[in-house]
Amino acid sequence: MRLVWNIVLAFFWSALWGKITLANIGVGFFLSYFTILLLEQTDVIEDKHYGKRLWRLFTFVLFFTKELMISNIQVAIDVLRISPKYRPAIIKIPLDLSNSKQITLLANVITLTPGTLTLDVSEDEKFILVHTMFYDPANREGFVESIKLGFEQRIKELFE
Repeated sequence: MRLVWNIVLAFFWSALWGKITLANIGVGFFLSYFTILLLEQTDVIEDKHYGKRLWRLFTFVLFFTKELMISNIQVAIDVLRISPKYRPAIIKIPLDLSNSKQITLLANVITLTPGTLTLDVSEDEKFILVHTMFYDPANREGFVESIKLGFEQRIKELFE
């Protein structure tokens, strides 16, 4: 509900300026965000976690965008090489996520990232099978750690 108010206040701000532009909406969004945070501090609003959740969502989107760009470049470079260096493999990654929504989000984010694909989630939801194009046998733990500390940790924080 806080996000809805944040968006409504952003459009209200933009309307006050007389022009509904992306820049005005963006400024209005940030101003309304800080206004809501201020109201949370003064106990006018009961939900104390809106600011943290919105910030975590913002950082998650930035992180995913960065990973998406890096993997797109990596796949594009490999496709354009005369002798590609891909080495496909299927990796079993243990999960620390607590519910199906979190696991589904993780599986979708992995699949949306070029070079990786979620194949299956175990029945007991304890691990996930991921196909990768660029497997390095010497750095298997590095791949698992990049998923766990990258996507999984941020998804866990989103749902706290």
